[in-house]
Amino acid sequence: MALRDAVARLQVHAGSLSGMKESPTDPPESANQYPFAVTYVRGGSWHVESAGFSHALVTFITEIHVNRQNLPTDVARVVGFFEGFMQKLLGDQTLNGNIDTISTVDFEFGSMVYSGVETLGWRFVIGESKVTITS
Repeated sequence: MALRDAVARLQVHAGSLSGMKESPTDPPESANQYPFAVTYVRGGSWHVESAGFSHALVTFITEIHVNRQNLPTDVARVVGFFEGFMQKLLGDQTLNGNIDTISTVDFEFGSMVYSGVETLGWRFVIGESKVTITS
């Protein structure tokens, strides 16, 4: 299943970042350890190309969270994840063959919340990734 495998691949990349503590394939109810990464599908669109062949343009979200305790320390812990994660994406633009290619990556840095816990981190919006669907 290409969609689930693409999510898992993004989590592998996030989980391999130096200092990352937790990066599960399925989003948990709450994080057990920080820094913590989670990836999910935000949405997309489906396009039929011919009988039995279509594709979806999917937007994935990968979030990297650091629990918010001391702003200077927290910023220092999380800011380094940006370049590492972008390098992982640059080196695997098809997410191990599960999508055609990464089209765009938008990102935000700042205050976030996961399962009611205030965090600081990155939100990467990996947009219009083409996932092929065949019958």
